[in-house]
Parts: sequence; C-alpha cells; structure tokens
Amino acid sequence: MENKIVGAIFCFMSAVLISARYISAAIFMSGVVSWNATLFAAGLECVGPFLAIAAGIIVAQLSRQKSKIFIMN
Repeated sequence: MENKIVGAIFCFMSAVLISARYISAAIFMSGVVSWNATLFAAGLECVGPFLAIAAGIIVAQLSRQKSKIFIMN
C-alpha cells in the first residue's frame, strides 16, 4: 500500500511541474496581442527547461520504483 501512495505522489508532483511550465509560459505571454504556436513555443523557451527536467526526473524515479515493486512480487 505504501508503494502505491508514493507512486501517486510522484505522478501528482510530475503533473504539477508540467502544468506549471505551461501556465508560467502563458502568463509570460499574456501581454501579446495575437497568439500562435510559434509565439507560445518562444514563451516556453523563455520559461526554461528546469520544470520539464524536474518532471522527467520524477517520472524516472517512479519507473525505477515500479520496477522494484515487480521484482519483489
């Protein structure tokens, strides 16, 4: 049961970090008069890769934990 809770927490943290990246890019681009995909991609570049990297680390940790669960069972 503890492993399921930890896995759910990791998934939640990853989802929060990924959504925070897109929300912060949208806030950064809020002063733009017209929107298109190219401008939003530029906004994502301005936000930086830190949130995506942190979410990737959490997902990698989750997959390592799941493989340990399968080995134990």
